[in-house]
Amino acid sequence: MSEVVTGSTAPRRQLGRYLRDLRKRSRMTVRLAAETLEWSEAKIWRIETGQTSMRSLDVAAVCRVYAARSDMTKALMGLAKETRARGWWPSYGDVTRGLRRLHRIGRGRDPRHRTHRRSGSDQ
Repeated sequence: MSEVVTGSTAPRRQLGRYLRDLRKRSRMTVRLAAETLEWSEAKIWRIETGQTSMRSLDVAAVCRVYAARSDMTKALMGLAKETRARGWWPSYGDVTRGLRRLHRIGRGRDPRHRTHRRSGSDQ
């Protein structure tokens, strides 16, 4: 089963680092954490490497298992909400589309800007 990755990469990675640090401080292995949370080890790995976003309720469950302080839990739940936020680049979609088009034109890949060569007999 594949998970859809959404949101901004930086908060996801930051959240993953914090959760990995909490897990290690609580002296839990990935296997034990996965068994306790009833998740796969792969899911723990994807979370800790920032490859998937998390719901704040899941973060709260992880923090309970890792015995995190309440202030840390609240902060990480807030960070989890940021992982689902859209990145800055969609706001500049028209600009990035234009830059990609210029790049294609520069490399001769934009079909709207191709020059047609005549065959040898037509020249």
